[in-house]
Amino acid sequence: MTADHTHLLAADNLRISRGMAVVLEKISLAISAGQAMVITGPNGSGKTTLLRGLAGLLPLDHGEVRLMGVSSRDDRQHLQDHLIYIGHKDGLSGALTTLENMQLWAQCHNLAISDAEMEKAFDDLGVAPLMHSEARRLSEGQRRRCGLVRLAISQRSFANGGHRKSLWCLDEPLTAIDQAAASRLCAMINRHTETGGGAIISTHSPLQLDRMTTLALTHHSISEAS
Repeated sequence: MTADHTHLLAADNLRISRGMAVVLEKISLAISAGQAMVITGPNGSGKTTLLRGLAGLLPLDHGEVRLMGVSSRDDRQHLQDHLIYIGHKDGLSGALTTLENMQLWAQCHNLAISDAEMEKAFDDLGVAPLMHSEARRLSEGQRRRCGLVRLAISQRSFANGGHRKSLWCLDEPLTAIDQAAASRLCAMINRHTETGGGAIISTHSPLQLDRMTTLALTHHSISEAS
């Protein structure tokens, strides 16, 4: 695949296996800056495998992923610098407060954010009262919402002239959160795409997003896209 600077992310002819079993093959897709792509499909169709492959968390048997024109095979650090992946697990250390978790994550990803902006990031997801709670003491839904604060940190860093993660890969982000939190998340995704970011989201639940396309998976392959 030649260099592609017209898309935020482009994937060409991917094949991904888990163990000896081929999960996905002949997968090609592209997402432009300012676009949200929603991936649907039944359990076992490969949604999580596809997102993890795009994010560089699973090896590719075949094909290539390019983010902002740079191949993940050539520069894995580029992928880490410009992409957020949030999977089924919240990624929080139970022994730390949610604030300490997010401060550590921001430092590791070179996202400069003031204390005041950090509090606003928590408020974006409606979890500012939980900032000083130990993660292990929270419910599943509360932990899920606190994990999504990573998106708000990236957004607020960018709004203040700093670095941001241009592509968000979100695997079933609505799991265990209520309708109010889901509405906040959708509003954040819309703001992200309005400013030229992109999002790839797997879900079983309806999403109300601007600038949205849909990709449906069957077992092994794409069945339709719109």
